[in-house]
Amino acid sequence: TRQALPVVAEMPEQSAEPVASLGEPRFADEREALKAIIQHPDIAAPFAAELGDNDFTHPWTKELWQHISARPFPTSIDPIWASSIADSLPSDQVRRVFTQCVVEPLRAQTSVTTSLIESLIARLQEVTTARRVVEVKSKLQRTNPVEQAEEYNRMFGELVALEQQRRSLRERAIGQNAY
Repeated sequence: TRQALPVVAEMPEQSAEPVASLGEPRFADEREALKAIIQHPDIAAPFAAELGDNDFTHPWTKELWQHISARPFPTSIDPIWASSIADSLPSDQVRRVFTQCVVEPLRAQTSVTTSLIESLIARLQEVTTARRVVEVKSKLQRTNPVEQAEEYNRMFGELVALEQQRRSLRERAIGQNAY
């Protein structure tokens, strides 16, 4: 007689948290900056050098930025640069984001200029700075200015500097923004 094999109940895989849609408005600045960088890397290079991983909040844009920033930016039009990035992308989702960035036109209603690309990147940095302002304000509100005077004064100084940086980035973003 055949012996029945024990039935092992398969445990459903723990699915990772769902990833927010990259089409959500809160990611628009990330998408536009990446499109400008990927489509015009030679123009974007000096402005993109100021970006960091913290400027990208969506996991796919962050991963794409990490692959882009790991390579030197071209100093002139280089048709091979984008394909070398595409070849290095590890996941289908990030490759799809990259492809969208390559083919979608910028939202700008003018021709692509250095000023436009600078404004798109400055806008992304402004959003990052605004997030940092909120964080510092929150910590400041929870800090006792009498009992923790040194820490409070340090954070207050940081807040003032961040607000100034945010104003400067806003001027760069709005002053040249054509969309």
